[in-house]
Amino acid sequence: MAELPVFLSLDEAIQRFHLNQHDLERLIEAGEVRTIIIDGRVAVAEEDVWKASVHAGNSGGLVFISQAEAARRFHLDPEKLRALVESGDVRAVRVGKEIALAEEDLKVALGIRRQELWARVRHLDGVPIGLEEACARYKFSPSSVYRWIKRGYVRVIRDQRKGGRGRKRLLNEADVAYAALVAQERGRREGKRILTPEFAPPHCVPEPAR
Repeated sequence: MAELPVFLSLDEAIQRFHLNQHDLERLIEAGEVRTIIIDGRVAVAEEDVWKASVHAGNSGGLVFISQAEAARRFHLDPEKLRALVESGDVRAVRVGKEIALAEEDLKVALGIRRQELWARVRHLDGVPIGLEEACARYKFSPSSVYRWIKRGYVRVIRDQRKGGRGRKRLLNEADVAYAALVAQERGRREGKRILTPEFAPPHCVPEPAR
């Protein structure tokens, strides 16, 4: 049997392809998206909506990146990328033999994951921990933690001076614990960055404009 065309309800098309109702209605009126009536309700051709969303991306609405670029920038292995596409969280298109992924969707999906990881350490937010203790407890080198402090990923709660030139930095334990979860998620490997802009702690990510 030949492959049958797939039609979606309006609500499902809007949700899956991140369109608003006005845009979808405009595409239907322009004849760019085929429709049928099923049990008195309008359904739209999945292929047409998909093509329209890709066209929007090529005209500046959506930016697609290759799987290799997605893996490099977002440090996601092929299995995780495939899972994001299959779940519908990330839109994908085929370009020749390659698969390209919607950059915006990847950022949104990672933002959700960032919040999930942060929720696991939120109870430590504001709890002070010494730098040496943090390195020992979470198995990080002092150079890594110093670098995260400089970039704002790990916050200093108090910077106390001891005798002479000595000083004791008390860090926000939640920030270091979050870095440990990210390291576990992405795998620790020498020379591999753990905290990147895409996996920055939530306090480093500006709130969306309202």
